[in-house]
Amino acid sequence: MAQIILNVTNLANLTEAARLLGVSRPTLYLLIERRRLHPISIGRNKFLGRDDVLALKAELSQAKQS
Repeated sequence: MAQIILNVTNLANLTEAARLLGVSRPTLYLLIERRRLHPISIGRNKFLGRDDVLALKAELSQAKQS
């Protein structure tokens, strides 16, 4: 079986990701459903790449300014 090594310091749980984006958890689930973010499942827990969350935050704030 292939082994994958993740740096967990670069992961954010869904509550933390919602806080970083400044949105509610239901809105975060909509972003996941619309494939704007891609969760990683570890056991029963879901995480998002912190870099992906911050990139989406920058994209959303840039769209607001336009």
